[in-house]
Amino acid sequence: MQRFLPWDAVEEVTFECEPGTLHERKLQVLRDLGITRISLGVESFSDDVLKSNNRGHTSKHIYRAYDFVRKLGFPQVNIDLIAGMLNEREEEWREGVRKAVDMAADCVDHLPDGDYLQLAKSTRP
Repeated sequence: MQRFLPWDAVEEVTFECEPGTLHERKLQVLRDLGITRISLGVESFSDDVLKSNNRGHTSKHIYRAYDFVRKLGFPQVNIDLIAGMLNEREEEWREGVRKAVDMAADCVDHLPDGDYLQLAKSTRP
């Protein structure tokens, strides 16, 4: 990748990923490529909410991926959450935020589901 798009002068290179697709070897390749920030698309820590929204990961995948990211020494790790997902109760949302904070990610981002969809539509070519 760097041969076609060198990033020697940049301070941060982010890779966004879905926790269920990550394993230690893939993350090691990303680290070796010079990725400095991993953004985990956690969305929710509730397995029921994730399943209701047809997500390809579970809470087990989230913790496994986060542990790999920290073990490999990525300088920054971000957790993305989405509020108001299908079948999500307020207490599940609050618990998810608490879990994200407890994990000590460098950044926790959240978007309300409706705003997320609007943002996605407005950024399409």
